Amino acid sequence: MKYLSLAFCAAAILMAATPAKADFQIIRWSSGLCETWNMGIPTRPFPWDYKVVSRRNLPDYGSAVNAKMDLVRKGVCTF
Repeated sequence: MKYLSLAFCAAAILMAATPAKADFQIIRWSSGLCETWNMGIPTRPFPWDYKVVSRRNLPDYGSAVNAKMDLVRKGVCTF
């Protein structure tokens, strides 16, 4: 049991040491509502009735919000 817990601790340390990936994109739900989403995390938005409307991955949350506001001004998204 001691070796098993040691293995779990080692795995946790390795997972914590990997850098987080931030790939923000703007997604639009079927209702027209848009939001920023970090595609770098291993989960995907639910339900799956969304479409990615940003042209590229955005490096941080601030630039994602600015891109979302531009899409709202253009009428692509609702607020």
